[in-house]
Amino acid sequence: MSWIFDNAEKLGGLATMLTACIAIFALFFAHKQIQEARNSQREATAKEIYGDYLKLAFENPNFANPKIYVGTANKGWKHEGDWIQDERYRWFVAFMLNSYDEICSISRKDETWRKVILMDLRCHREYLKSRHFIEDECGWDLFSPELKEIADEL
Repeated sequence: MSWIFDNAEKLGGLATMLTACIAIFALFFAHKQIQEARNSQREATAKEIYGDYLKLAFENPNFANPKIYVGTANKGWKHEGDWIQDERYRWFVAFMLNSYDEICSISRKDETWRKVILMDLRCHREYLKSRHFIEDECGWDLFSPELKEIADEL
């Protein structure tokens, strides 16, 4: 027992260092947990935004993929590209682009989201490259550089 009393100061220092190491480990672990929770929340938000877009696309398939509706009775347009003049189509694309812009800001450089966005943008390539979008609707000026970068792959 006398050894403990003789080395109490050293043992106290060792206990302090051990406590500090445990505290640093706990801080690191807590930080990691917070980051994972934030990432999960971001992903949930991105999926919610995408779900809203999918609902709109389901309700308006002729706007979601206009080329397949050319010449169909009561649902489509008579000629290729007629949808570009349809104000409802232009609002649909604006909603889509706004949704994807939000997803880009939430899930920066996520390759899966990038592929999803590019796939949908391809359906609207004609409009997105038209003067109607570029000049009349201010084109890509209203959207993030990340979304524009994805669109440049078209």
